[in-house]
Formats: sequence, structure tokens, C-alpha cells
Amino acid sequence: MNKLKGKELERVFGYLEERFGIGRGLFGGYDFRVSPKGKAFISNRFPGTDPRSALNLGLPFVRVGRSGVIKPTSVFIQLFGRHAKKGIVNIGKEQAKRFASGMDLEIGTDLSRGYVIVRYGNYDLGCGRLKEGILKNMLPKGKRMNVELL
Repeated sequence: MNKLKGKELERVFGYLEERFGIGRGLFGGYDFRVSPKGKAFISNRFPGTDPRSALNLGLPFVRVGRSGVIKPTSVFIQLFGRHAKKGIVNIGKEQAKRFASGMDLEIGTDLSRGYVIVRYGNYDLGCGRLKEGILKNMLPKGKRMNVELL
């Protein structure tokens, strides 16, 4: 696992600022590492830690695809989404139940296509992808659940 730095790290921070309004200042004091497959992790600084000693060191942060597309992870959104100022799709109770179970949603929004934060009330549920009026569910299968009470 290599350190994420330089132009690549600047590109990730630029994307988070442009798409979600999440500023770089929020991430001072953290280390960023990237796996060979493009999965980036954020973690506290561990002095003297060999970055090759652990494959998954920290919280999954973003994925940087081979084509250069940056996708924030749902874990990242659930923890840091409250700092977002834009790129948010607010959904209602019934939509939240369907989203939590893994369903895609038809939604009317003026946001441009791409990744968005899916929010119900004060809760950031995870990452979705907007395309032509459809909110594609990006929750990992292991995090999906049927919710009866909200």
C-alpha cells in the first residue's frame, strides 16, 4: 500500500470540494494510503508504521477508478457527510426504507449526474449515483437492510 500524495491527493480533495463542498482543512493530520486497485484509506498518523505491513490501514475513503473517476465510499459519507454543503439528495421516509434495502429510486432533482450523498433527515445513509432521474443505490450489499421503523 502506497501513500496517496501529490497530484492524485490534490485531485481527490478538489473533487470533494467541488462536488460536496467538503474542504481540505477537515482532513489535516491524517494519512492517506492507496491500494494497488485504487481503494484509498484515511487514517491517523502512525509514526514508524511500515505502510506495507497492513493492506487495509484505516477507513475506506474513496475509490479511484482506472479511468480516473473518484467514488466516495458509503462509510466515508456516513462519517463525514454532515460537513457537506452540496451534492446532497434529501429523501423521505418511504424512500429511505427502500434505499436502505438496496433499491434504486426514481427522483426529481436539479443536481448534475454523478455521485451524491443520500440523506434522510439528519442521517447520511450513503452514496448514490444520479443518472437521468434515477438514483442508483451504491450501498455495499453487506450494509443493506430491511427497515420497518424509522
